[in-house]
Amino acid sequence: MTMACSRGTSAFTLIELPASHFQTLSNFLTPDFGKAFVCPTDKKKNPTTNSFLTDSNISYFLNVNAAPLQPNPVTLILAGDRHLAVAGNPVPPSLFTLTTNAPLSWTRELHGKMKMPCGMLMFLDGHVEITRTNLGSLVQRQPLATNHLAIP
Repeated sequence: MTMACSRGTSAFTLIELPASHFQTLSNFLTPDFGKAFVCPTDKKKNPTTNSFLTDSNISYFLNVNAAPLQPNPVTLILAGDRHLAVAGNPVPPSLFTLTTNAPLSWTRELHGKMKMPCGMLMFLDGHVEITRTNLGSLVQRQPLATNHLAIP
């Protein structure tokens, strides 16, 4: 049992469903927690009013490799808006392998009214950043060469 706890939700990576990772958090929130997992600009996702999370009511990806004892928690991406693109192509819902040299950017899907595509990232130390053009440099600063992002 200790081994399972020390692995966090990494056992869910075989399932490739981001909702499984977020379900654990729902145990610590109020019964009407659904709005916490949906970006207000995300018209494709519907907030839930019950305690069941699915990929249809989550707007955010989760870095399943993020762990409390990782080096450089201020630079390690924990979660973020789901509308990522690599080399201009939208990343589909999946367990996406992000490498530090990936040409990562945002699509205009969620925050399209802004002059430049942008998105929100949450880091392991708890701070959140809105990013526009510097997404590639943030990825290059990742302390891990490879990160697996569970994208809804």
